[in-house]
Amino acid sequence: MNSYINYLLEANLCLLIFGLFYYLVLRNDTHFKFSRYYLLGSALLTLIIPLLHFSNPFTGTNTIPLVNDLQAITLPELLVNLNPNDEQLSHNSLSGIWSFPLLISLVYLGVIVVMLTLFLHQVYQIINFRRLKKDVIIRQTKHLIIPTDGQLPTFAFFNMIFFDNTAPLSELEKKKIMEHEAVHVSQRHTLDILVLELVKILFWINPVAWWMHRSLRDIHEYLADQSIIKNSDSESYSSLLAKMALRQMSISLGHHFNKSMTLKRIKMIKSPKTKFKNWKWVSMILIVGMVITVFSCNDVNEVMETATQKQIPAELEPELKRLQKQHPEAEFAYIETDAENKEKLEKLGKLDPKTIAYTKEWKDTGMIGIIVSKSGELMKSPNADGTYWVVEETAEPHGGFEAMYAKLAEALKYPEQARKLGIEGKVYVGFIVDTDGSLTEIEVVKGIGGGCDKAALDAMKTIEPFKPAKQRGKKVKQRLVLPISFKLGDDADFSKINKNEIKTIEDKFKVEIKREGLKVSGKVTKLDGHPMPGTNVLIKGTNSGTVCDLDGTFELTAFKETDELVVSYVGFETQTIALAKY
Repeated sequence: MNSYINYLLEANLCLLIFGLFYYLVLRNDTHFKFSRYYLLGSALLTLIIPLLHFSNPFTGTNTIPLVNDLQAITLPELLVNLNPNDEQLSHNSLSGIWSFPLLISLVYLGVIVVMLTLFLHQVYQIINFRRLKKDVIIRQTKHLIIPTDGQLPTFAFFNMIFFDNTAPLSELEKKKIMEHEAVHVSQRHTLDILVLELVKILFWINPVAWWMHRSLRDIHEYLADQSIIKNSDSESYSSLLAKMALRQMSISLGHHFNKSMTLKRIKMIKSPKTKFKNWKWVSMILIVGMVITVFSCNDVNEVMETATQKQIPAELEPELKRLQKQHPEAEFAYIETDAENKEKLEKLGKLDPKTIAYTKEWKDTGMIGIIVSKSGELMKSPNADGTYWVVEETAEPHGGFEAMYAKLAEALKYPEQARKLGIEGKVYVGFIVDTDGSLTEIEVVKGIGGGCDKAALDAMKTIEPFKPAKQRGKKVKQRLVLPISFKLGDDADFSKINKNEIKTIEDKFKVEIKREGLKVSGKVTKLDGHPMPGTNVLIKGTNSGTVCDLDGTFELTAFKETDELVVSYVGFETQTIALAKY
């Protein structure tokens, strides 16, 4: 459902941009063929662009420094769920089933079904009328003429011209009408109308879709009029238009000779054809290119903003070994990101060891595992705002992370609006620990709405200052990200933080060191022997260092034999190791 909603949002925005350009630049242009193909192309691009994906053409070959982007430390997840044992605000369990977003989606789809049914009924009416009149059909070389005997007005549909033979017209006027409708047939205007009908049905809520549909029908009439007046008097033809406009219409799919915008058609007939200006071509190409670039280029930023580096599961180790054998020169890491990014990951195209080597959806956790290839060196310097990713001493709460999580658990409650609307998911709160320990730039990196974003943000603002991070013995800024998961229970009617879901954070790890001259290698593991990928290993007093690989190992070159290594990982006690001992 989310991917369908995203498609609708992007397609409607495309339609709005294309429609605005037509209104400002081409609406009064007399180059009707160009306007026709622009409107038709805009409709097709609106349907296609949200489905496309290209790599960003304005960046180099290593466009996705995935591992580097993940150096914003992601804290352990905090779970907010529904607890039936708590006596707080209740709600009807059916509200989780009939949620507001679901109801809105059903209404939207319902309108589409109704409009599509009416559309198909009109097509059936035309086909059935042709069947009833099969004995009186007049077959021409390129089209069929079907007398309507006053039951239907004059209009064209594919290669069929339905002609109202009861209209009080002279033979010359009838001839002009037939020539007019024959233009619609020869230029295949019905195909255009069907495409715009489909766009109008899919995006019925967007008034631009209706306006572009009407505009294309008008362009078709201008084209037919333009073809007729090449070989006839424009004054007499304009009089015929006014005469026919007095008659009524009943079939909207066909091309009626007697359209209601007669005055504008007469004005266009008498308007001189101007030279098409080159700047219109250029601006159109720029607009189309911009829309394709904005909606179809890399989604990696959104994918990576919720990603965190983790130990590779045993199930994926054979795949990792295969990749290492296939690409011995590459270094791989394992990360996990929100399963909501599945569609965007699929858009990343052909798997490439320079970027994404393998993906796996974990349905039980709602996450997607990604094996990525490290590209470029680890970011060793701060960002433009002075914020560090990798530091010697990581920022942490004064009372420890477990105490911070307990305080968050007291402050957080499942928002009533989210419960009623059936909203659940993860809210990622990012913040910077400043040099004085204060928490600044607290913001929702990615949210789910329904009051959950505000609840997470307000709870985070109650947290007291941290111990600031340190680099070279000096206090520095560091960016952290806290994922808060809001989970609706299957049979729960009440809301409360489940404090039992707060994980106890270990505070010790083990470091093995080997040194040959200035070349240093080692391995970082938990006390139970499990490797700790992503552990920061820095040379004290410098910005040089690295992070541990999937198996917890690392390699670096020291400046001198008396250097010290600072090994750190969020939630664990930082260790300082003198190389002179090895």
